[in-house]
Amino acid sequence: MKKLSLLLGGILICTTAFGAQLQLKAGFEPWRETTNQTNTFDPGYSLGAEVLFNAENHPFDYGIGTQWKSKFKGSADGSIKNIIPVYLTGKYHFMDNAFYGVARAGWSFVDSNRSNDGMYLGAGVGKDFGPVNVEAVYETIDLQGKSKLYDNSRTQVASIQFGYTFGENTRVKLAREAAAQAEAARQEYLQQQKAAEEAALLNKLEQKVVVADNYSVNKLTTKDMDMAKIDYLVSNVNDRQGTIYVDGYTDNTGSKATNLKLSEKRAQEVANVIEGKLTTENVAVKAEGKGATNFLNNNKTKADKLANRRVEVYFQANN
Repeated sequence: MKKLSLLLGGILICTTAFGAQLQLKAGFEPWRETTNQTNTFDPGYSLGAEVLFNAENHPFDYGIGTQWKSKFKGSADGSIKNIIPVYLTGKYHFMDNAFYGVARAGWSFVDSNRSNDGMYLGAGVGKDFGPVNVEAVYETIDLQGKSKLYDNSRTQVASIQFGYTFGENTRVKLAREAAAQAEAARQEYLQQQKAAEEAALLNKLEQKVVVADNYSVNKLTTKDMDMAKIDYLVSNVNDRQGTIYVDGYTDNTGSKATNLKLSEKRAQEVANVIEGKLTTENVAVKAEGKGATNFLNNNKTKADKLANRRVEVYFQANN
């Protein structure tokens, strides 16, 4: 146990120093016997730990590990004491981490006067379930001891081992960071796109648009009020702050004072419609009569004058 404590202490120090993963393991060993079948041991259990490092560009983990195996009690010649393998290990993940193969090679320390330390080998398969993993491992331990029972023979073990991993896998961490960077880039692109769309929309709202025209001479109302344009304007300014300007115009029929007053009334009529549709107090509506100005054409024919009798609207956001 003293050896195991020292080994576990060293593993913890390595894990902390190098930022590796620490995997604590517990196993059940239902089958233990020598390769020459001269001795079969009672089932036992094991406790251990591994420090694992993760290859960044390949599905491969490597590291160092140790185990403490419970007492081997033999059918032929009593028992030997605990065995403590120390080994290098490698794990290769297959089929997008569906399972992995594991291999071990190291040296086993035997706490017994009847057996010597010897080579330790292991191979098997495993499966990760988040931080938990399960491994089925075949192990051989070369016990070159003083007794004939162990001369030139190996003890073989079949075990089921359960592990819990502390620390994040480097590949998972890099993949998460790459995904986070990609998401940040995507969000930045979306924000830029949204800003561009917002700028384009604001620019469109700031353009003067005719929402009412074809007024009869000296008439205040018209049947040609474009409610679709008014609704579009209102729906896009309800969540903004600024002013909707409503400008009324006439042709050059009549006096300047008459045209100015008439254009102001036409503008106010449209402004009243807009105010009735607004759902915010952050947008003001300002109606103004421009009279016989800013003609759209030569203002000579009846059609020209009909087009010039109009109301225009536009939005200006607060700075």
